[in-house]
Amino acid sequence: MVRKRQRLLLSGTVLLLSVYLVTWVDQQPVRAQGFWSDVDVHLQTGINNFHGNFDRPGVAVREELVGSPFPIEGFHINIGASRPINTSPQYNMRMRVGLNYIRHRSPSMSHPNPGEIFQTNWIPVNIINNAVGPTLGFSFEYLLGDQWAIEPLAELGLLYHNPKTDAFLDRGDRTIVPHNTIESLYPEIGNAPYALRDISNDRVRAGANDELPIFLPAITGGLRLSRNFAGGYRSFIEYNHQFFMSEYFDNYGAAADHGTNPNSMSKLSVGISYPLDRDQREVSPTSGRAPGRVADPDDLVRMERIENIANLIRTDEDLRELQSLLSDKILLYDTPGVRFNKMAAEAVEYITPLGDSDIETEMVEVPGGSFIMGMNAVDELNIQVQNRKRITVNPFRIDKYAVTNEQYRAFLIAMEAIPVPENMDEDFNYGSPMDWDELLVEAEIEDYTDHADPPALDGPEDLLPDESQWRAYGLDDVVPWETYFYDPFYNDFPIVIVNWYQAKLFAAWAGKRLPTESEWEYAARSGVSGRIFPWDGLSVQTNTGEYRANFMQERGVYDKDGYAIMAPVDAFMPNDFGLYNMAGNVSEWVLDSYNPSYVVLESVGTANFVSPSYLNHQEPRKVHRGGSWSSTEFYIGVGVRNFQHKNRSTPMIGFRAAQSVAQQYGRDF
Repeated sequence: MVRKRQRLLLSGTVLLLSVYLVTWVDQQPVRAQGFWSDVDVHLQTGINNFHGNFDRPGVAVREELVGSPFPIEGFHINIGASRPINTSPQYNMRMRVGLNYIRHRSPSMSHPNPGEIFQTNWIPVNIINNAVGPTLGFSFEYLLGDQWAIEPLAELGLLYHNPKTDAFLDRGDRTIVPHNTIESLYPEIGNAPYALRDISNDRVRAGANDELPIFLPAITGGLRLSRNFAGGYRSFIEYNHQFFMSEYFDNYGAAADHGTNPNSMSKLSVGISYPLDRDQREVSPTSGRAPGRVADPDDLVRMERIENIANLIRTDEDLRELQSLLSDKILLYDTPGVRFNKMAAEAVEYITPLGDSDIETEMVEVPGGSFIMGMNAVDELNIQVQNRKRITVNPFRIDKYAVTNEQYRAFLIAMEAIPVPENMDEDFNYGSPMDWDELLVEAEIEDYTDHADPPALDGPEDLLPDESQWRAYGLDDVVPWETYFYDPFYNDFPIVIVNWYQAKLFAAWAGKRLPTESEWEYAARSGVSGRIFPWDGLSVQTNTGEYRANFMQERGVYDKDGYAIMAPVDAFMPNDFGLYNMAGNVSEWVLDSYNPSYVVLESVGTANFVSPSYLNHQEPRKVHRGGSWSSTEFYIGVGVRNFQHKNRSTPMIGFRAAQSVAQQYGRDF
């Protein structure tokens, strides 16, 4: 009956885990950015006590499903990792893996008639077992306010064990058998402590040998209480109970027939849990916490200090004095309340052909103006070390949408890098090819071999997107690259996995260029200095709960905005200038080389041409802006910068092109 209950319990648990995992895999969106950024590592150690011990096998049956880890009969150590598979602001469902080490001591047998259990005349005493093995399971982490969390957990494990004893008791006269006697009768087991596995007939059950198992399957259920003490770092205390699906080192089969309970162990642990890659944890600037994480205590102190300062402003005179002291800072943090943008009325839309093809593109001529460039949000990750800089930008034109698959495919067809696909119209005008050297000149990279870490640009075949990056991020499991790039259904989706040079060559073929970083940010803000996002206000959702952009809404959750990965380039609402997806969907290459400071931005040409940029061909890192479908809320802010190696392409980066208008002020980029 005992073993039947064990088998039913194990079978039911395995079935539930299997159904849950299959359902989860079927429903999960793609994780492309920072696998290890979501992984938490935990270290724990504690004490344990074995239940169902064969110390008194003649006692009455007790339903001892759980127990106390006291008296202390051993210790254990666990090293493991967990990763959220489903999250919300209130809870995390986690997959857990671990490696366990258990050391346990068991006292001697005191059965009134040991001959019923043991075939030999000797009874092992002071048994010591060392067991090690992996575990796999899941837990449900429920957040209790800002500091505490409670986490029920369940795991399956397999332990390799090697029980030993340092002495034997003669079952007749109850005296310790001398070492020399044991070693003379069993020379193969060597000196003490003796491995019980080497004495295969030391116990019997139903008259047959009952050998000790090598591997022990086990199921564990428990509860963890944890407390945040430094951002993503947490301390915890855990209690769990481990049921062994096979007889433990006591080889308990015969004793179980005398009315005792299944083998199990109670464990009490303390430990610490911490993010494996804390640098990749993107923290929301509006809440001060990452999804499923509590706020850093330092952030709470700072927020309280700011609130105390605000409480000191009691009159209009107090406010005027504060405005005079903070100057531009007041402008920056007050402008999210703007409801009407006068410059937006000056933006003019144009329809232009893509090169000399039959494909039309839409551009917006953006009025020039001044703004404060840089982050408005709290810079938790110290992204912009030189804070902000007042910038003046000339009028320019910029694509209304990011460059699409259809547009880039036309470029490849025109340059004879690919044939006209079978599902496309061969008579359609995809544009005229350009001489390769002429294209390099138009893109102003004819001297690319003198650049730091130059790419391979030997001909049109080097214009093809890097399909291997699509597969490296696992996106073929969502939609194959051939389908995403060639199927007309995805014509209006953004082109991705193109590097900075390929984006620059496309723009040159189309009669355009890449926007400078200052132009891109000015356009994304619609000229308004204080905005956190391309829209007015601080929320990424509308009043009805709809998302304003395509991004990762919670850790590991991508599809609450309606898209698991990229969205069409005209999805979501445009900003005041009429530009779409300046936040999220795909991050966008800009002209500038990366430098952590805006001090290096230089005005080019005469004093009137003041759209600054930073061009350094010996710097292999290029800036991309706007965040993508795999970015958190923080990274889609208009002031947040990012960079990538100019030769590297990813499924998170695309681009849009621009044109200069104020030619009389200086050179055209």
